[in-house]
Amino acid sequence: MPSWQSQELKLSEDVVWLEVPFTTVPEVMTQYTEKDTVIDGKNLGFPIERLRVVATDEFLAANPSAKRWFEMVQIPVEDINAEMWRVHNGSKDPKEIRTRAEAWVQDHQDLFDSWLEAAKNPS
Repeated sequence: MPSWQSQELKLSEDVVWLEVPFTTVPEVMTQYTEKDTVIDGKNLGFPIERLRVVATDEFLAANPSAKRWFEMVQIPVEDINAEMWRVHNGSKDPKEIRTRAEAWVQDHQDLFDSWLEAAKNPS
């Protein structure tokens, strides 16, 4: 997750998380602990995927408001999955994607505005 498959395959109906008794990761991933591999009380044994913004240190240093914005924005995985599903099914024209993004913002205007306000005054 997130993934378009989550729109087709429903958790606990079509698929289940497989559990392991403990976390074990390759040496290059030792920064991950059990806290990173447990979801809904089940240890998957591998780190849970998270979507994050990637930016250079130089960009973030020059743009503290953008850095703060990136730290705050959290779009529900269900909304991301739904968008991935639309794109997977062919609705991938950039104008269509932009229209859906703008509709998402409109539907979450108060939250969006709070992110903007906080980003204007990064600490």
